[in-house]
Amino acid sequence: MLDRFIAGMVLDISPDTINYQVEVSINLLEDLKAPLDEVRAHAVMKLKQISYNLREHLDKKVITGLVEALKKVDDELKIDIIIALGFTREAKVLPILRKFLLESEDFEIKRAAAFAIGEMKFRGPVSALIEALKFDDEQLHLFIIDALSKINDKNCAANLIEACKPLSQKVKFAACGLMCKFNFKEGYDFIKKALTHNSDEIKKEALKIAIEHPSDKFIEPVFKLLVDNKTPEIILMCIDALAQTGNESAASYISPFLKNSDPLIRAATIDAFSRLNVSQYSGEIIECLKDCDETVRANAATALGTFKLVSVMPALIEITDDQSEKVRIAVCTSIRTLAFWISDITDKNRVTYALMALLKDKCEAVRAIAIETLGYLANPESIDALIEAVNDDSLQVRQNTAAALGNFEDTRISPILINMLDDQNVVIKWNAITSLTKLNEKNALSKIKELTNDPDETIRLAAQSFLDNFLVH
Repeated sequence: MLDRFIAGMVLDISPDTINYQVEVSINLLEDLKAPLDEVRAHAVMKLKQISYNLREHLDKKVITGLVEALKKVDDELKIDIIIALGFTREAKVLPILRKFLLESEDFEIKRAAAFAIGEMKFRGPVSALIEALKFDDEQLHLFIIDALSKINDKNCAANLIEACKPLSQKVKFAACGLMCKFNFKEGYDFIKKALTHNSDEIKKEALKIAIEHPSDKFIEPVFKLLVDNKTPEIILMCIDALAQTGNESAASYISPFLKNSDPLIRAATIDAFSRLNVSQYSGEIIECLKDCDETVRANAATALGTFKLVSVMPALIEITDDQSEKVRIAVCTSIRTLAFWISDITDKNRVTYALMALLKDKCEAVRAIAIETLGYLANPESIDALIEAVNDDSLQVRQNTAAALGNFEDTRISPILINMLDDQNVVIKWNAITSLTKLNEKNALSKIKELTNDPDETIRLAAQSFLDNFLVH
């Protein structure tokens, strides 16, 4: 719905380009007065983008120029100028935007004005937005509620509820979502009532709000719907809504669905356990590592990693040779998480050998994660395997190997890392410098001094860090 208004907008702006874009915007003011439509259109689009980038930094002369241009351009360009003015967040344009919202006969202009007022994000009076709900246009209504959400004025609640009574269900749900965002009882009551509606479509709309605005207030009604309903889509949405609450008690409501016949539901239940971080269910999830569905097994492996329990490591090692690449990646990722967070891993050799076996895996991601994890474990048993991985076909594997080698003390490692300083890949080179810094390797001194003149800034900084560290030691 917003694509028409924000198409082509960049997401951020580098501080060192602010002055340049201010200068460009001022120069574009002359193009706004050009006789050719295409010249004016190009200027408006550029100013719209710069307004989005600069926001409050836009020169006041440019804002004045955009306001003046509103009187001289057709409706199509007028829409883009209105949006640009909204991006500026300049208080003096608010009355202009409100006037377009309430008085324009073109609904596209009204929608643009509603969107622009939302972009202003002022806490001033929102009466114009509420009043505009009287116009018979559902899209406009949704833009208005979106704008109210951005402005975040809780005082609008009572008037908004009254204004939405004759409007469509879609608009009412959007308004109730806003009420839930404001933590108002009226919004929760509407959604809880909708969860008991006869229509599945109404229930789905209510669940969307419960997912978007999670609250403990929804746990009981969503659970009741979960028990009473047999529609897979609704069951999945209920599980998602319960997981979104972040309340561990929700886990007991969804745990029976671990044995559901639908693998999508089993997988969603495990994912919910992971999001709720309920490690007390680790035993049940370990059992799911034997599931016939690869997504269920992968989700189970991922969940076990989030619990950060050393006791789950043996179960993960058991399925490192799973036939599914998706599962092997999930298993490796969880073992990596555990190796990173847990210092006292028991039977470190068993974990190390399992990971070393994965260095022959056909999947590049599996090998790369295994290398990274071996670096965390820093078990001398893996040094030979890591040295061999220096020649792996995968760039990611070689990058991770350069980083992992810095965690070991072995006479063979420093020459390998020094050779990596000649690699054309910046990440490999940077990782090699970092590893040599950890090892405080004096034999790398002359080579790394040369890299303080490297074309890449990150390499120069890493090289200087090595030299500074070397002098300290």
